Amino acid sequence: MATRAMSASTNPIGRLRQPGLSVEPLELERDTVLVLRGEFDLNGIEVFEEAVASVRPRDSLVLDLRELTFMDSSGLGALVSLRERARSGGWSLVLSAPQPPVALVLRISGLAQRLTIIDGTG
Repeated sequence: MATRAMSASTNPIGRLRQPGLSVEPLELERDTVLVLRGEFDLNGIEVFEEAVASVRPRDSLVLDLRELTFMDSSGLGALVSLRERARSGGWSLVLSAPQPPVALVLRISGLAQRLTIIDGTG
């Protein structure tokens, strides 16, 4: 029996899954928040960089990760670059509420020890 590869357009499972990254900026009194949703991989770098370029943090930039389901080395690299930008800009970078898969990647990479991470329940 011959099998045939299915593209996302013919594969019903592929159509249900909506990969990618969306970033929603929120301006609070003292903090700027970016809510990240979806998957932060190479395909999401441009969306992330555009969102970061559009904000001007005063005291801190909080990345709300509670709806981020995946992060790979591309996302980690973007966080390292953003951390350096925060240092030179005089504001702090805070990661809020990373879900277990994302928290694991941060921990394995060693970034969990170099970044400020809060659980988001406080």
